[in-house]
Amino acid sequence: MLGTGGCGSDAAGAEPSSPPASASAAADAPSPDPSPSPTVDKAALQDKAKAAAIGETQMKPIGVSVAPRTQEAGDFGLAPVCGQRLAVDAEAHGSYRRVWSDQGWWIQNTVVAYTDSSGLSAVSQAKGAMEACKTYPADDEENTVLGPVQLPSYPGIDSSYAYCLNTKRQSTTYINCVAFLAKGNIVSTVWVIHGGTQKTNSAGVIGVGSVAAEALTKSAAQ
Repeated sequence: MLGTGGCGSDAAGAEPSSPPASASAAADAPSPDPSPSPTVDKAALQDKAKAAAIGETQMKPIGVSVAPRTQEAGDFGLAPVCGQRLAVDAEAHGSYRRVWSDQGWWIQNTVVAYTDSSGLSAVSQAKGAMEACKTYPADDEENTVLGPVQLPSYPGIDSSYAYCLNTKRQSTTYINCVAFLAKGNIVSTVWVIHGGTQKTNSAGVIGVGSVAAEALTKSAAQ
């Protein structure tokens, strides 16, 4: 399933050259070449995101004992909010994602590490987009926003926000909830389907959010 304008890897220009020792020396010396723009180490960002993701076995306390169905590094960005990509995801970033499916649970944890933007800014963008949204289409789905979820104050987390949706497809309708947790320049997103009601899904995203918050704060302390 969130700024800055332009790409983070190209935003910084050349550093200013040092002032000449004297006017005559400056006149005789060739013009210095501009310093190259810094390059983005995408692999390092992906490693940072992976380190902050929920661990493969960390779902056991909530009753999910299976290994992740999928796990991969990539350039995912945060979950589309109200069917739109958030401005912060135009910035260079690295991502890591794990998905679990087991006994009444479907859980996706996507972690995004940004080059410059703060996670707090990303969560603020997500919140603003969702609060202005009521319904939106996405591929073969029609989504209706059910409202925010009151998350607890997770220790060490800079900012958090969550909401639930009713998603209608041609053959099925289900409720799902999404939470965003920020720490430094990283955002951990959890997307949960658990049970058939808003109450069970809200409880599910709060529980998984607690696991995600622990993983995120632990990685930041290392």
